[in-house]
Amino acid sequence: MWKISWKIRTIILCSIFAIFQLSGYIEPTYRDHLIKQDVRDFKAFITSSYYYPKSQSLGDNALALVMNINQKRKYWFDDKLYEIEKKPLVTIRAINSTSSKIITTPYERVTMDHNACLLPTVFVTVQLLPNTISVELLGDDDQTSVAIPFSIPPTTKYDVVVCISPIFVAENWQNFLFAMHIYKKFGGFVNLYYISSIDSIFDLIRIYEDAGYLTVQPWVTIKMIGVDKNELDAFQQVEFRNQAAAQTDCILKYKETAKFVTCLDLDDILIPKLDQHSLKNSKFFSKT
Repeated sequence: MWKISWKIRTIILCSIFAIFQLSGYIEPTYRDHLIKQDVRDFKAFITSSYYYPKSQSLGDNALALVMNINQKRKYWFDDKLYEIEKKPLVTIRAINSTSSKIITTPYERVTMDHNACLLPTVFVTVQLLPNTISVELLGDDDQTSVAIPFSIPPTTKYDVVVCISPIFVAENWQNFLFAMHIYKKFGGFVNLYYISSIDSIFDLIRIYEDAGYLTVQPWVTIKMIGVDKNELDAFQQVEFRNQAAAQTDCILKYKETAKFVTCLDLDDILIPKLDQHSLKNSKFFSKT
């Protein structure tokens, strides 16, 4: 076996110590360099945008947005001490016939704060100008802008609205028929979010929509412009086929006109037991 003299051992130990000491001076500089780098370019996919001329909860001339946005970048060496801090803000410009206004406002995550998905669902609300004509989402430089098409929520009054989570590759007609007749029987109106189904189910849904049982709301999959699907499938980076965004959309859509809104899956049936009409039960649920 090779024998190492004490001099060589001393040299090796000193060299290792020197390397560690040197890394202690170099590493902060390298970290500082990384921390000063820009975060990912801001990308947002807007699933809902409603403008409320009058709103009891949001105020007059309010805009409500539901979006999926990319999270801020974190580095592998430390999630806490060396995370790039960026305030959760978005900038919106409103324009009417006489003036314009730029507002910077915070956004809130709709779901729990975690890093499992790259495109979490967030909610934004802000008060705009009276008689707003157009709305734009501004980029980080406040120069790049994207028009936000918006709609005014429906004004039809409802006692109970049942929001059905997005269905995809749906083929079970029994669940659909049972749900539609139960909710119709007990005075509920259904808002169904639709991604895909077999043709016969789609035709059946249309028949019931024409009969006034429900409204079908297409629920689009997320595609980011300039991002190759082979590189990143954006819809795989949202939570549960963007179910939280759909439920938030439904609440925003009917919150001014419905007395009660519930969010369920198609195979989750809410059957009233206290009374033959859902409205009395909804009042009971809201108090308990």
